Amino acid sequence: MTTERELVIKQVVSIPSGGFADVFLAPAERKVFKLFKNHKHPGVPPERGVIEDELRRLVFEAERRAYEIASADEDLKKFIPVFYGSPKVSHVVALNGQDITHQYLLDCCLELEQLEGECDKFENVRNRFEHVEALFHRIRLSGHV
Repeated sequence: MTTERELVIKQVVSIPSGGFADVFLAPAERKVFKLFKNHKHPGVPPERGVIEDELRRLVFEAERRAYEIASADEDLKKFIPVFYGSPKVSHVVALNGQDITHQYLLDCCLELEQLEGECDKFENVRNRFEHVEALFHRIRLSGHV
């Protein structure tokens, strides 16, 4: 679901990000925005070029769909942040006030509930907690992975 409103994202703190996206915190709303990088982002190797943008769009669509599926399942939604949709981003402003809009795929944003705790990738935590591994197994059995 894409949200019709346009969004200006202002970076208020620097938080860990991944290879495909940066995460922006909206503390007043208790939300985060996961915004996917494009080939102009300084964190993307220049040799990857625009083909990388298409790959990132595919990853975004897969993640968006996963949140939609998990949000609709009473058992699964207990384990994920609330998914508020996919807003269209109109501008992105860095901590220093610089406009960095050109570094992102503005139509590839996930709006999520801000959770307390440590940020980490799924691969790093799935074996630490029995219920996470069981959850991953259940998702795989459902045919969605």
